Parts: sequence; C-alpha cells; structure tokens
Amino acid sequence: MAKDGDPNLIRFPRALADRPYDFSFSGLKTSAITFVEKAAARGELPDLADVAASVQEAIVDVIVKKTFNAVEATGVETLGGGGGVMANSRLRTRLREEADRRGVRLCLPSPILCTDNGAMIGVAGSRLLETGQFSSWSSGVDPGLKLGS
Repeated sequence: MAKDGDPNLIRFPRALADRPYDFSFSGLKTSAITFVEKAAARGELPDLADVAASVQEAIVDVIVKKTFNAVEATGVETLGGGGGVMANSRLRTRLREEADRRGVRLCLPSPILCTDNGAMIGVAGSRLLETGQFSSWSSGVDPGLKLGS
C-alpha cells in the first residue's frame, strides 16, 4: 500500500534522534493511530496509502540514519543486511543511495531471500515436540540455547 502513497504528505516523528544507535517505533505507531483517529473524527479519513507511505518513510529514515551512524563510528567499508525487513524496497533503495553517497559497499541478498525466521522457529519447535522435548510455560529465555543434539 505504501508504494501507492505520498511518503512526504504527513510528517510523522523520527524517534530517538539524540541516541545514535537506538530504535523505537512505539511513538510513531501512537502518532499514526492518533492522526487517523483525529481525521476520522473530523469526517476526513485520510488516504491510507499516504498514511502507510508516510509511516514507512519515518521508519526508513530512522533505520538508514542509525545504520550509517554505526558505519561512520566504526569506519567499516562494507555493509550487509538481511532478514524480513530487507525485503522492503524503499529501505533497500534508501540504503543503496546512502551507501553510494558515502562510498560504502552495500551487500544485500535478493529480496526473495530476505525472510522472517518464524518458519524456521516453527519447524524447530515442531521437531522438538515430536521427540517429546518441550518447555513449560514458566520457562525463561535462553539466547544461547542449542537446538537438537
């Protein structure tokens, strides 16, 4: 939907501008919801494509800015990315533009390879369950947990 909207029509906030590497989009979400609710209350429901494009632009602005803050701080000459977010064409375009502007090599997989890891987690969980391995609802988080044997 964002591809069909005007990304500059609504100026949503860019979060944590004073913190060079931190991300938070909860304020943006609240701002977008409030914008739509206020417009609806006035009987002026905005074009949702414009809202989507404007929200996307705010998110992309923050991701690109924070990413290149890190590039600048570390001096890396090659930047890579992956995961579901890298399937977003606007983000890919803006990262490419900024990398080219700064002379940084950008390495991104094809969008079809930029997927969420949820499917892998589901398959891993299913296989563990099939072998009788499961965790109780009160289990804690273990980021170093090994899957399988």
